[in-house]
Parts: sequence; C-alpha cells; structure tokens
Amino acid sequence: MANWFECKIRYDKLQENGAAKKVNEPYLVDALSFTEAEARITEEQRPFISGEFSVSAVKRTKIAEIFWNEGGDRWFMVKVGFITIDEKTAAEKRSTSLILVQASDFRSAFENFTEGMKGTMADYEIVSISETPLMDVYKMKVKTDTEHAMSGIAQRIADIRSTLPAGTELVAVSKFHPAESIAEAYDAGQRVFGESRVQELIAKRQALSGRDGIRWHFIGHLQTNKVRALVGQADLIESIDSERLLDAVDRESLRAGTISRVLLQVHVAAEETKFGFSPDELLGFFTRRDFERLKAVHICGLMGMATNTDDWTRVADDFRLVAALRDRILTIAPDLRGFDTLSMGMSDDYPLAIAAGSTMVRVGTAIFGQRDYHKP
Repeated sequence: MANWFECKIRYDKLQENGAAKKVNEPYLVDALSFTEAEARITEEQRPFISGEFSVSAVKRTKIAEIFWNEGGDRWFMVKVGFITIDEKTAAEKRSTSLILVQASDFRSAFENFTEGMKGTMADYEIVSISETPLMDVYKMKVKTDTEHAMSGIAQRIADIRSTLPAGTELVAVSKFHPAESIAEAYDAGQRVFGESRVQELIAKRQALSGRDGIRWHFIGHLQTNKVRALVGQADLIESIDSERLLDAVDRESLRAGTISRVLLQVHVAAEETKFGFSPDELLGFFTRRDFERLKAVHICGLMGMATNTDDWTRVADDFRLVAALRDRILTIAPDLRGFDTLSMGMSDDYPLAIAAGSTMVRVGTAIFGQRDYHKP
C-alpha cells in the first residue's frame, strides 16, 4: 500500500521575463518514512532545478488511491463519500476517502475518476472535485538491475525501428522519464525526443546539451503564457491548436530573431477534451491563405490523435481523415513548401497510423516501459 507524502521544494525559479522568483512548489512522493520522502524528492528534483534548492516541508497525506492518466498534466482531488450497510445492525454507515486523479481539466478528471471506479461494489457519491497545486507525483521506486533495464531501451528502439517504413521519423516520448533514460536511448541511436511540459523540456535540453544531433519536440498542450519560454528551445512544436496560439508563437519567434517550425494539431477524435483545429477551421485557414501573414513560423504539416478506444476501425478512420485533410490542404495551397510532415500514431496504434500515411510516430511506453512518472 502506498504512503503518500507531500513535499515542498523552495528555490529561485526563473520567470519568463528573466527575473528570479522564490517559489515553494508541492510534490507528492510515495515513501516509507518522512526521511525517505525527503531523500526521494531531493533525488528526483536535482536534475530539473539549476542552483540551490531545499525541502521546506514534508507531511503525510490521507490520499487513499491515485488514478493515473498519461494524457493529463494536472492533478485533481476527488473527495468521495462511501455508503455501506452494517451487516449486524443494518445501519447505514458513511465514510469519505480522498482520491487523486491525473487529468487535463475538470471534465476529464470526472471521466478518469468514473473510469477508475468501475468495478467498485460499494455505493458512493462525489462530494467535491478540486484542482490541486501539485507539480508532480512520484511513485515508489522499484529496485531493479539498472543496467539490464537500460539495455532493454536499446532493444525496444531496435524492435520498433524494424517496423517503420523508410523515411518515417520516430519521436521517443520521454516526458516524465529522467535524463539517464534519454541518454540510453540516445546511445542506441535515437535522436528525437518528445516532451509535454515546457520547463521539463528546457531542463532536459540543458542536461543533455553535449550530445550532438539531439532534437526536441514539444508535444503537449501549450499555453500562450509559456510560448516565450519555449521559443528557441524546441526544434519542432507539434501542438499548435489554434490561430491565437499560432500568432503568439509567430510574435515571440520574431522577437527572438528565430524561425519556429510547427505542426498544426487537428481535432478528429471523439473526445471533446482533446485540443486542435476542427477540419473546417483548418481548411478555412488555408483557403483564406492566412498562413501568408506569418513572419517567423514555418508550418511543416499536421499532427493528429485518434479517438481513445478499442474500436480499431474508428482509430484507422481518424488517421485517414487527418491524412485526407493534409491532401486537401495541398490542393488548396499547392505552393506550400515544406508542408510534408504528418505526425500520427502512438505506442498502441502507430501501425494503423503508418498505414494511413503517417511520416512521424510518437512512441513512449513501447520504448521506456509503462510510465512510472519520473522514475529513473
């Protein structure tokens, strides 16, 4: 059974304007004791914080369970009320538990919680759902033979590459994995890595800066207030999901004196919680030739994600729709140059994406193993 401790890290954090601000950020750690929790959070944060930092507080929490979802980057606390019947007295008994849910927003937090509670026999009701300030959550380390585990990364990369057609780019999704794992993948010949958090991408880029040819793709939802920090750090931003964001990247790139390579994210999946241009929005953008106003952005193609379902026919249809949109755009604007990237497919569905015409696949779990967040 997990023992979750909340640990706070105090350090000087570099802001977007270049100024340093003292922050006290909370994290959650699974540990056997207060001492171990402090040691764990210190070990986990050392690669990601430049300069001095300290553990300002450690306290035990009452979290009963965590529902993980690798597509989410925020943490929501669900207070659950359970209703049971005493077998001896037949009296109704009520109790509450705290369940932490990883999700991208409140709606997906509710959906992920509901999914996690499937199979629960007891009656329950949701008392409250609230977003927490937690920056990240670290599971208990499982002691393994590190060299054996790391050599597995090289083998899995080789296995995946053997399934890719010539010219298909492999992006190793390294989000939530430490620099040591990325270095092992690099030593196995992998050069392109995908990150979903701006701060984490910058920290890993700095930690691995001595490796020639390494390239970084940003693949997560990008907020406009993080654009300035990201511009010049990512070799490709795969997740431009609106004209507003596209214009923000263009402005900041012009200000920085650089050209940002981007993909436009198209939303074809059934889930409303996914981001992206609708097909009609995308076609309208190119029909109006709005791309001509861009001064410091090169649109290299499209990125799409299929519906999260076991219905593989639906998944294949989603990928074919994205590919068809790419073809229509090239018909609408045949003078586009370098619009040749179609980023589709992840660990579970990339063969279907390739069959639909994907030129770039984003694979994480199949390379680094089932995601154990920030586990070395």
